[in-house]
Amino acid sequence: MKITIINKILLCFICSIVPYISIKGQCLDSLKSVCLPDSIAEQIGNNYEDKYTNASKNVVNLISPNNYNFVDGIYAFKGMGPHFPRQIFVYKREKIFIFNSRGDYNPEGVIMEFCSCIKKLNLTHKEIVDYLNVICLYLQEEEEADYGDTIK
Repeated sequence: MKITIINKILLCFICSIVPYISIKGQCLDSLKSVCLPDSIAEQIGNNYEDKYTNASKNVVNLISPNNYNFVDGIYAFKGMGPHFPRQIFVYKREKIFIFNSRGDYNPEGVIMEFCSCIKKLNLTHKEIVDYLNVICLYLQEEEEADYGDTIK
């Protein structure tokens, strides 16, 4: 079998583009999630409106979405699938505050719960400002979200 110059060029092109596609695909992987400790995962699963949807396996750090380590911060979680609404929680020093209100249905409730969260977790001025900015973005995104039949 004779390898022509065109075949060599094609082979080089394919070999050079495959690693790029693999890396690019990792960035778009929607199944990447923050790995929660079992105790926190159980609380998330128990507090999510739709049970048995693996909500604790679909968690995103809202301040650093590419950070998959579980650290103090504010997070969004939702059931697996496009029709499950997001909820949020704040974690600080082994304490968790899970918001019962959803941004798509009750944005006022989210703001009121944040006030309770500030006191319960004793958030610093910087944390309050950072989390409030993130909550504002969350509420704007949820205002445009359509979860179909789940909206009440």
